[in-house]
Amino acid sequence: MLHDLSARGWRVIIVAVTDGEAAYGRDDSELVQRLRRVRPLEQSRAVFRLARRADIIRVGIPDGAVAACSEALRMALAPIVRSASLLATTWRRDGHPDHEATGRVAARVASDFGVSLTEFPIWAWQWARPADLPVGQLRTWHMSEDALLAKPRALRAFTSQIAPFNRLPVLPKHVVARFLRPVEAFFV
Repeated sequence: MLHDLSARGWRVIIVAVTDGEAAYGRDDSELVQRLRRVRPLEQSRAVFRLARRADIIRVGIPDGAVAACSEALRMALAPIVRSASLLATTWRRDGHPDHEATGRVAARVASDFGVSLTEFPIWAWQWARPADLPVGQLRTWHMSEDALLAKPRALRAFTSQIAPFNRLPVLPKHVVARFLRPVEAFFV
């Protein structure tokens, strides 16, 4: 969707709420520091492969602390959303605490400014039963041929998540396969 909207001339702004530096826990401080350096680079590469003209704004909230920093996130989003026509975020019931907190804050900011909101489930596809999903709010985006080619290239940029990075990958092959479907699903 990012690729296609950007290709259609939309201004795309990616707001990186955290860097995901605690993906493997916080016990290994050297690994946390390494991820803090690597993750922004991976994201920049991925965004370049999807939407070259997109801007990235890094909020810098610590991984795992979005709920505790929700006011800081709200303040960071407000000036961006004020002039937006669409805000896409992670789903408020995704099953990941940072995704859920981000979704709640984004929904509040979108409501404050009267901006349309879409919420993307990320982890929910792995755990949710169909009865747990608001299927009446489900919409789909059929990706263009160019987007279908760009998306796997973008996903490969996230080596710290898809390849063993000192441990098992955060995103095993069956999860990555779900991300590569030709249709993106989101809630409105």
